[in-house]
Amino acid sequence: MKDNRDTALKPPASWEFGTRAVMAAIGAAGGFAVLLFACDLALRHYLSTGDPAVSPLLIWVVENPTDIQLLHFLLLGAYLGGFYLWRHRTREMLVYFVPADTATPVRHWSIPVWSASVFAAFLIRLNDPGAGSDALFALQVDAIQEAVRIGGITVLLFGVWTIRDQVRQAIVDSRAPRPPAHPPIVAAEFTEGVADDGWWWQVRETVHEQDLVMLVSTGEAEHRWLFVPKGGDPAAVRATVPAGATITAFPEPPAGGGTEEWTAPEAEEFHGLIKEAGSGELRYRRVSPDEVPEFLAEARSALRWALYPTDTPDSVVAVAPSV
Repeated sequence: MKDNRDTALKPPASWEFGTRAVMAAIGAAGGFAVLLFACDLALRHYLSTGDPAVSPLLIWVVENPTDIQLLHFLLLGAYLGGFYLWRHRTREMLVYFVPADTATPVRHWSIPVWSASVFAAFLIRLNDPGAGSDALFALQVDAIQEAVRIGGITVLLFGVWTIRDQVRQAIVDSRAPRPPAHPPIVAAEFTEGVADDGWWWQVRETVHEQDLVMLVSTGEAEHRWLFVPKGGDPAAVRATVPAGATITAFPEPPAGGGTEEWTAPEAEEFHGLIKEAGSGELRYRRVSPDEVPEFLAEARSALRWALYPTDTPDSVVAVAPSV
């Protein structure tokens, strides 16, 4: 059977487009900084040597300082605002793929280096002698500031490029098949009974070691999944469990890879879990043995999936107490 799971191993197209837009904004700001740097050097050369050969571009820059400043601030705001917005949206997007760690893929040494260059350029601007001072010295200060800015923008562009690759790899790794837990942590740590504070403390202890999936049942046909990633806080999911609901904790977390090598155990029925690739939503489906091939075909395009026999021996059942 052909494995077509690679179609789900990519970030959303909207994120890819936003990444290219941010890189274009950073590149435009860097290109404009190079232009200003060259103009500062050319103008300083003209004032120090009196060379009559002056380019039309330099004349236009000198005659239109207001337009230059406006364009400069527009490009500055576009790349700064675009970068911070892109980084925030990237973390939001990663919640659906790697909920346990959305920070590591967007970390890179280039970000603090770029931040330091922005601060250094600001300090240089504070020491600009300004109007009425020696023009040659003022142009020299401006050129140094633009050189620092160019270096910082270049580093940032490299950082965004690298972070894009890190994010893509994190999404691919999130689908890597996980080996089963040996021995099952849930069965070893949990006790059945009432889902009180002590029981949820066992949940917290378990998610220090592994992901944990639980099925909340409030009736024969009313089921929904709860998922707590490794290192996550179970308090948020506990608040969504109604009083009297039955909670079934399963020993193995959902798989994140292909389905071809998986063989269904003998069971009368299964609890099916699908984590949608687009929204990250956890979907429940009751699966009969005859429906297993159809379920597995659907699971190949999911972020994660699982089939738990309804009589899983290692599952732990507790009931949420009434308030």
